[in-house]
Amino acid sequence: MSRDEFKRLNFLSEKAINGAPTHSELVELNKLLTMWNISTEYNLLLSSYTTNSEG
Repeated sequence: MSRDEFKRLNFLSEKAINGAPTHSELVELNKLLTMWNISTEYNLLLSSYTTNSEG
């Protein structure tokens, strides 16, 4: 996930909580959140593998 995508995710998350996001913004938020979850899971698995292989 790029820095711009991360910033957009933060903006849309705040708008979803505090404002009135449009349908297209909610769709975009869902897409970005999915990307974030995939990258987080990947990094956790990679970290776990690296830690276990060193250990």
